[in-house]
Amino acid sequence: MSCRQNCGISLILYVLSTVFALVIGLIFGVSFPAIFNAVLIPLIVIAVILFFVFNIFLGMLGTFWFRTRKNRSEIALRMALGCSRMNVFGYYVLEGILLLVSAAIPAVFVCANMQMADLTVHTLMEPAWGRFLLCFVSAMLLLGIIILLGIYFPARKAMGIEPADALHNE
Repeated sequence: MSCRQNCGISLILYVLSTVFALVIGLIFGVSFPAIFNAVLIPLIVIAVILFFVFNIFLGMLGTFWFRTRKNRSEIALRMALGCSRMNVFGYYVLEGILLLVSAAIPAVFVCANMQMADLTVHTLMEPAWGRFLLCFVSAMLLLGIIILLGIYFPARKAMGIEPADALHNE
């Protein structure tokens, strides 16, 4: 069973267990605020997180789709000169990761200075450098995965064309 299937099954089991807990709580007279705090708030938080991650993915996909469409003749020229499809794909992945790193370097300095200047709200948790580092690395990994997926679909479509056809249209 693949990781994607395990994640899907885990999410389905979580939702089913949440609905089951809600029904059992209402049958046995547990107050609704207690059920809401224990069960529904995590579901709402997960839904909001997934919504924002999906929007980021769509933005990245649109950006790289536009860039790939614009550079279609460049892809065809690279393939006509002997570059394999995987080398062209690797070039676009490297370009996306370099864009991520070039944006992450100033971002880490800005975020670290905001935390040192105590400009963040930390009523629920104390600010700690370990948590800051963990969140930053997690965000970069998530953005890296989103960039890979955002590059994969348009690059696969662009690499499917024949070089002569793409160069003929120019």
